[in-house]
Amino acid sequence: MIAQEDEDGEWDLESLKEQKLNSIKDQVGKLMFWKEAAGLTYYPPMDLPTPKKIKPKGIKELGFGTDDPEVQNAAAGKSSNANATTTQSATNDTETLTQPEVSEEKEASKTQEQPQEQKQQEVKPPERTFPCTDQVWHFHPIAFVEHMKRIYPQSKVSSNIIFPCKSVPLNHPKGFKSNSYKNYDYTLETSNPATFAAKRGSNRLHAARDLYYEVGEPIYAMADGKVIEVKSFYNDTFEITIEHDYEIVKGFKMIVRYGEVNKNNILVKVGDTVKKGQHIAKVGLLIPYVHQPAGEKRGMLHLEMYTGELSSSPYPGDVLYNKMKYARSKFYNGNQSFRRREDLIDPLDILNSTLQQQLSLINKNYTIDDAEKALKHIYDKYGEEMSIIIERMYRDETAHFTSLQYRKTGTGGMEAHGAAPYYGWSSNFFTLNPDFEPIGLTSFFEGKGKSGLGGNQQVKNRKKHFIVMPSVIAAMEYKAYYIKKYNGDYARWHSTEETAKKAYQKYLEKISPKFTIKFNQ
Repeated sequence: MIAQEDEDGEWDLESLKEQKLNSIKDQVGKLMFWKEAAGLTYYPPMDLPTPKKIKPKGIKELGFGTDDPEVQNAAAGKSSNANATTTQSATNDTETLTQPEVSEEKEASKTQEQPQEQKQQEVKPPERTFPCTDQVWHFHPIAFVEHMKRIYPQSKVSSNIIFPCKSVPLNHPKGFKSNSYKNYDYTLETSNPATFAAKRGSNRLHAARDLYYEVGEPIYAMADGKVIEVKSFYNDTFEITIEHDYEIVKGFKMIVRYGEVNKNNILVKVGDTVKKGQHIAKVGLLIPYVHQPAGEKRGMLHLEMYTGELSSSPYPGDVLYNKMKYARSKFYNGNQSFRRREDLIDPLDILNSTLQQQLSLINKNYTIDDAEKALKHIYDKYGEEMSIIIERMYRDETAHFTSLQYRKTGTGGMEAHGAAPYYGWSSNFFTLNPDFEPIGLTSFFEGKGKSGLGGNQQVKNRKKHFIVMPSVIAAMEYKAYYIKKYNGDYARWHSTEETAKKAYQKYLEKISPKFTIKFNQ
């Protein structure tokens, strides 16, 4: 079915607006650091040597040249009577910021006069702490940023780390399964069941971000690493903990706990080395079921993250809230704890960055030229008849290769109806053609298409998820595979009901396969 571009565009603008506002709130929130920073130890940088005063070059020396005597005098360090006071004042200001000039001869003699053993030793910068007070202090902005870098772990993400699933979570603004999932948006700073540091009961704070998925969604290692723990976790699910070859804090390896995975689909064991992107497990189903949103029976990936600065188990029992190095909560009431070790961090920054990287890879913009090239491939490989059938099907499904759905996915509408990596489509085809595997999912409100004309009934109250193919050739190759599998019965793609199939065939015959005709000329 053809995507409704106006509705989708409006949704995207609202979503972008919401994301921008949340981003601003987050940035402002991060400035409210004082109570967290109070008492923390840092090492200020050593004072840099003051540079020697350097005589500025004249304009002629810089290669521009001038005949103006006043400019020449200024370049030579002289001043006219009219400007003497101003020039002298400026000179004095400059000299207060520079060391007096010392000749090389004097420096050399001074060095010779001092015995070797009396040379001053390098002084290690002292430990200092931020004062534990509400008093306002002034920082030089550059010094402030440098000191914050020393205190807080960095979350700069490289290509050495990826998002743990191939599709957008059902409780993410870009992938909400329905409006009810907005109440479980894991990217927010509010207290909902999916957010980090949310209240859990009277004395516990949530130690993870929960990514909602359908049961069976594949989970992938975020980076290279080694499995250090696999054990029973929560409500009949398991957890896998991996020490990854990725540094959040320099010198320490990031640790990730992948929680609430299906205990029957764990593909690694303790001691195994894993590679970035390796399939390690599938999302499990909590038993008894957790109906969030109401009426939904689905799973989640409970993702915890640690800087790796400690060697204890990720679950050491109660650790006092004020002993946590990085984890903080807006909802702390004085008697709660994360019940995790001290180097727990909020994984949101890394999840956001890696998901954005993933989305950029599937942000396709297929064109009519891509369609023509793909059809030429089909024509050369399978012949004229197959090319005509596929071109007509595509022209019908994609408004002649102009629909948003075609541009973003390369298909005429291959809806996801299963878990990654194939999302319910033929594993045999993708096993035979690994280069054609889907690269992710995207979501649209679908258009009417042939709803009421034998096609699928249009869904209006929510977006549908469609697979994104790595190329239009890959998508058309899948159609060719399907047609051959059913001995040329291409109308089966539209419906399995005979009357509807015949109507579809007659409808397609009216569509001119312009590219295939062109290939024959």
